[in-house]
Amino acid sequence: MASLVGSFNNRRAGVFESKLPESLEDQLRSKVIVKAEDLSARSKFPSFLTPNEDFSDAISHIRTAEEGVSEGIIVSTGTERSFFDLAVSKKSKGLVIRDINPRVKAYNDFNVLLLRSTKKLSKYVRRAKKPGTLEEFTRRRSEIQKVIKKKQRKGRLSEKVAKYYKTNLKFLSRVYYENSSRPLDHLSRWPWMKSEIFDVCNYHKNEELFLKLHRYASAGNIVSTIGNINDLGFLKNLAISFIDTSNICDYSVLDLQLENDSTPRILWTQIRYNSFDAGVSSSTEYRSFTYQRLTEDEKEEFKGLFNLIMDSPLTRLPEDDYDDYTDAKHMVIAFQSFFADEDRFNAVCGSSLSKEAFSRLEKYCDTQFLPKALLEIRQVSRTGL
Repeated sequence: MASLVGSFNNRRAGVFESKLPESLEDQLRSKVIVKAEDLSARSKFPSFLTPNEDFSDAISHIRTAEEGVSEGIIVSTGTERSFFDLAVSKKSKGLVIRDINPRVKAYNDFNVLLLRSTKKLSKYVRRAKKPGTLEEFTRRRSEIQKVIKKKQRKGRLSEKVAKYYKTNLKFLSRVYYENSSRPLDHLSRWPWMKSEIFDVCNYHKNEELFLKLHRYASAGNIVSTIGNINDLGFLKNLAISFIDTSNICDYSVLDLQLENDSTPRILWTQIRYNSFDAGVSSSTEYRSFTYQRLTEDEKEEFKGLFNLIMDSPLTRLPEDDYDDYTDAKHMVIAFQSFFADEDRFNAVCGSSLSKEAFSRLEKYCDTQFLPKALLEIRQVSRTGL
């Protein structure tokens, strides 16, 4: 199997990379190597395979937020944003990407293969560029097949991982090339790697960032998995430093399944949709908070308080606006008053089953509803009647 990322001080980048006792690829093999039919399954959720959030604010936020967390892995969602996170992090031991869309895994797996295929930035950029013709695509795939065989022969790829790549190479490469070079939107001519707003994390241009990702990929410490971001029980033996949830909390309630004593920092984005530059929100605000799970009793009380919000005219949604995202929408609306002037490093997202969100929910309900109603809810939740 590939060697591990060793203790390494990159003096030019000022980055410390610490090792894991066993690569993520080995530890999470059942999640990394999936069946072809699972990889190509259709997702009911929209595909966000091209960056759609401005990352310029993220570096300073991530590095400041990291000062208060222990070393561990990054858990992230999506495609390129996950690689950006690892590229700019100073304390991470590896990256686990978790997304409900199988095509996100296909995109990420091919990019990891490209990253581990060479330590030369120019060669990576050439291989990552979308082939212009079918003949060029066939030659490129043949070139990468030879890389897989060579790395397996030298013991840098396990037999099972190499077989996974060989079996799915056509599909993985098609998903990647169809999306990686896509313009940011219909108003833009350029893909993300040619846009200035991504210069701070552009590992297609910055050799130090590229080499860092190359080392992690080569060590088997960048992996992508399919599933809900809340389903993190399979990481129970790994320390997590922070979890990048993007703006998932806008449409889904975060109820992260973590070890009880695990308190990672949650990174999330609040997007202003009224201002866009080249198809990417120009007012993406990065926020974070320390996540602590609720006990089962607290969850019951949380649900009781939340039902008050659901029935309240203050937060009631129009009838035609009820869908799979309704719960998250109600919670975001109810918590808007907390967002205006708060510390961005202690900014709990509204739709999360966390102790900090629970505290704010209590404060909100205390100011909006009769104390008697709250008292009854708390008595019922605590007695189980």
